[in-house]
Amino acid sequence: DVTEPIAAFWVELAYGAGLLATDGEPDERYAPTPASDEWLDLPAEERWTHLATAWLAATRTPGLVGGQDAKGRALSALGPELDRSAAPDVRRRVLALFAELPPGT
Repeated sequence: DVTEPIAAFWVELAYGAGLLATDGEPDERYAPTPASDEWLDLPAEERWTHLATAWLAATRTPGLVGGQDAKGRALSALGPELDRSAAPDVRRRVLALFAELPPGT
């Protein structure tokens, strides 16, 4: 069992990495993509690189899942309210700050 925030993170990451997609129907069901089969055949280091690259570029913010929008509606994984265009820049800036820290901190 995993918590809702952890599940939301992985679902959003799979979506952002192209491993999960909607069927395009009004009731939106999600399923693995053909790319997910190819991804599974990659060596572990290439799978992790693919996920890390997708995470860094993602505009999705799964950390907001469980919160509410301005109208008090719940924010859910894969919902349109999680899109934040500044997210990739924020991630890069935070990683750059971490890179400046002395070793061992």
